[in-house]
Amino acid sequence: MMLVLVLELGIATVLLFCRVRVSSTLSGSIPPRFADRMSWITHGSPTRTTIPTVVDSGIAKTFLVRMSGGIVEGCHVEWRREGVIAEIRVVADSGKEWAARTEVDFEETLLEIYGILESEGLLLACNRFRKNVVVTSMSRQFSDGLSCYEVRYGRGVSAKFLVQTLDAVDPHLAVPLSVNRRFLQRWIWSGIVLAPVVFVRSWFEGRR
Repeated sequence: MMLVLVLELGIATVLLFCRVRVSSTLSGSIPPRFADRMSWITHGSPTRTTIPTVVDSGIAKTFLVRMSGGIVEGCHVEWRREGVIAEIRVVADSGKEWAARTEVDFEETLLEIYGILESEGLLLACNRFRKNVVVTSMSRQFSDGLSCYEVRYGRGVSAKFLVQTLDAVDPHLAVPLSVNRRFLQRWIWSGIVLAPVVFVRSWFEGRR
């Protein structure tokens, strides 16, 4: 009887996760309730975390990378918030510039400018465009789109792995946005598949 109860709870957990719409992954962000559920399953009850505060402007040094491989040159990224406008400029050391503006947040602006760079065969070596990062609705809200999480398969988001979106990374870690989005979908499903296992293990550990 107890085994049946455990199995039913495991199935209920899977169904709960399946309510998450996969289409939401295509926007590059995870619904906050889903992120909180994954965090609870893998790290225990959610706790209040400190998320980087909104800044009005800033500059980050990094690199432009060819999609075919190899560093093109150094660059710096300038971001500036003026009222409802979030603007980002990527300025190469050679003087060439790319710019975008949106009325949403810096995440939306960065996605737009990254699309422009990719169309020219270029990648930006920063945390946001690593393979294994996730942007959640909550991180966007509290940092104006300037923070993201490093994650692993089967693990929820954790404040320990909250990083600044535009901080420079090893140029070899920069990937096209499509690669990040494929990882995002697999990461979500890894949480769905492993959730019953983690739940049952936690239940038995609690009974000891």
